[in-house]
Amino acid sequence: MLPWLLLLAVAAAPQAAPLVVTVSPPLDPAGAPWIVQILEESSEGRKPVDGHSVDAEGRWNTSAARRGGLYRLRVSTEAGAGWFADEKPFEWSGSASSAAPREIRLGASALRGTVWLGKKSLRSRVTFTDRDGLVSVPFATEEDGTFEGVLPRDGWWSVTVAADRPHFRTTFDVKVDPIFRDGTPPDVEIRVVSKVIQGEIVDLKNVRLPVASLTIHGVDRNSDSLNVEEGRFTWDRVVDGWMSVQASAYAGPGRLDWSPQKSVRVSGGRVDPGFLTLEIRPTYVLKGRAVLPSGEPAAGVTIRSLSSAFHEELRSAADGRFRMTVRGGGASACLLVLDPSKAARLVSVPASQSEENVPVADRPGTLSLEFTPRGERRIGALVADGCKFSWYWFWRLPEVVEGSQGSTLTARFRVSAGSYALCGLEYGDFDEDAEIPPEACVTGVLPPGGALTLRLNP
Repeated sequence: MLPWLLLLAVAAAPQAAPLVVTVSPPLDPAGAPWIVQILEESSEGRKPVDGHSVDAEGRWNTSAARRGGLYRLRVSTEAGAGWFADEKPFEWSGSASSAAPREIRLGASALRGTVWLGKKSLRSRVTFTDRDGLVSVPFATEEDGTFEGVLPRDGWWSVTVAADRPHFRTTFDVKVDPIFRDGTPPDVEIRVVSKVIQGEIVDLKNVRLPVASLTIHGVDRNSDSLNVEEGRFTWDRVVDGWMSVQASAYAGPGRLDWSPQKSVRVSGGRVDPGFLTLEIRPTYVLKGRAVLPSGEPAAGVTIRSLSSAFHEELRSAADGRFRMTVRGGGASACLLVLDPSKAARLVSVPASQSEENVPVADRPGTLSLEFTPRGERRIGALVADGCKFSWYWFWRLPEVVEGSQGSTLTARFRVSAGSYALCGLEYGDFDEDAEIPPEACVTGVLPPGGALTLRLNP
């Protein structure tokens, strides 16, 4: 065919009709126009060929689609959240009969959520994804792990949770209930669990350590020690029950620094929390001086560390001074202080390079405790000044009167005047950084020289 005839034939060929779409409502949940994309699918993969905002009436069109091509339409918010996508690609014929606008009706379902890692809420990034990821709505939680917003629909979603402390990314299915009839959005609790114990060993700047050691203790023979490289570990020999995890790192000839001990609970093969941050904390020497209420030195005072990885116990010298090694402790050290009169005091002492005064019992009175284990809260604990003292260690207190009436445990001893709480705790509540739920405790104030009875019963 002559060139001019070829050009004439091309000019005479009918042009493909534009692909027209109408989206309702025309605005996304933030009040901005929707973005519509057309994606071409081929053996080489999927690629966008056109995309822009709908007009004020929600109308959108493109001439980028070629006849016989396979396409999907995707609708997203102006912020980039994928709200709709074709489940299957369609073939574009480009004929006049296919030029009728395609209608896409979009829904919205509000929700409120909280992300939990074990007993603690988790600051994280949460992404709800449907099918192959074309529909994808991200949220960033607040410091307390909460978030709220809108999804295209309720029902089941694939949810990815990513965090920076500990560093992890995991995906699982979550069901979102419909909005209540009164318009109240449902509350969604996202609990991050795992089937193995995994996590990272970091320094105080949240940087993974290149070399460290991990020790895991569990029931029966389920205990082990292993070397950890690049700061990441996974341990899969889990059995139902409580397991404790602790890390250490080389700190010089003959010296190791430690992390606080963490406890995880395994139930039905699921570990909670399954992701841990074990922070190596430098060993330091706590220099203290036991003092009487008058400010004079207190000699012969027994002092026991409650918050170090290794519970050291010693007596103060004639001038009241003492030196105690704290391994794996936090910003403060919890001490049990017993003066020569056999009165006790729980004291929180900040970690410091300088010598700290440690007061002995002031105007002691009689504290009587009654504790009945209930549910999972099997361990009784006395709490004062932010320090936890387990019932198992009450025998360390001199002249303590202990007994039992059936399943109820009783104890009575002399302690410093002040505020006290009697709590029923789970095993993991004794971790260094574990928070005590307020509903697990009863509280009271012991007046100077007076008496206080705390009862924690079903």
